[in-house]
Amino acid sequence: MRLFFLSFLFLNISITLFGQYDQKLVKFDFKEINGNPFGVVKLNMTNQRVKVKYFASKDANSSLSVYQRFSEWAFNKKLILVSSGTYYYYPDKNNRDKTTARPVGICIDNGNVINKTTDDKLDALALIYSSGRIAVENLKNKTISVKDASGNPLNLNLSNALDKNLFYKWATDVKATIFQTHLFAYKGSLLVGQNANSFKDYRRFLAAGINNNNETVQYIINLPFNSTILEGSKYALDYLKANENLKEISFLINLDTGAQNALETYHPKTGDKLANSNFSGVKPIKEAINLIVYYYQ
Repeated sequence: MRLFFLSFLFLNISITLFGQYDQKLVKFDFKEINGNPFGVVKLNMTNQRVKVKYFASKDANSSLSVYQRFSEWAFNKKLILVSSGTYYYYPDKNNRDKTTARPVGICIDNGNVINKTTDDKLDALALIYSSGRIAVENLKNKTISVKDASGNPLNLNLSNALDKNLFYKWATDVKATIFQTHLFAYKGSLLVGQNANSFKDYRRFLAAGINNNNETVQYIINLPFNSTILEGSKYALDYLKANENLKEISFLINLDTGAQNALETYHPKTGDKLANSNFSGVKPIKEAINLIVYYYQ
């Protein structure tokens, strides 16, 4: 009996000390808007223990699907959340086989160029470094800033053919992962106009800001109720302004909740999937065309 008690005590201590991730760096929040509940995952990125990984496409060499690639990579990883990423299309509209789907806009996966065609409707360029850091550039600014393998800044104008070639060479050299999506707010300013699409659907956003302690904090804001892009973007910004001590809201970008509304979040101690609908999608992640992952290391 004493041995059982000591084993149980050791198990509890082990889970507490060596759980999935540090709850000081990852926090869950629950709010309501006009009677509609929604969930927010807050991710403190400052000390680089919380990292990002993106799976943009199937493996070109092995033909492993995105979900298969994720499953292999995720073994023994301390997962925080997994969400569907950005938009995709079918090259052959008569063939809806998901293995043929391709990402919309510029897309590079771990240094492998998937799509070089810029989509002019998508102003956010998400840059995920091999270190697990994510940055977002506004393509309307023409010139984007990246860091070379030595950490030195490199300013590139993607409308210039020479700079664009340098950009792809840089991405290959540093094994960056890059995708395009909608940019709904940048440096505190809402970018969604009053004439934006009025279609209502579930919404999910990735936001980032700098708090009063000069810490970089990112947010997955999941709205599991129908709203327009403008309404949802305003809800997200209002939440950040009312609840977070941010001196700057760096960006607000869209995560796809259309045909691939997938989201899983994981318990901080056990790693079990959370069943709460405010922190979940409506489709399994194995059906997603691309996946963005936050994990702890």
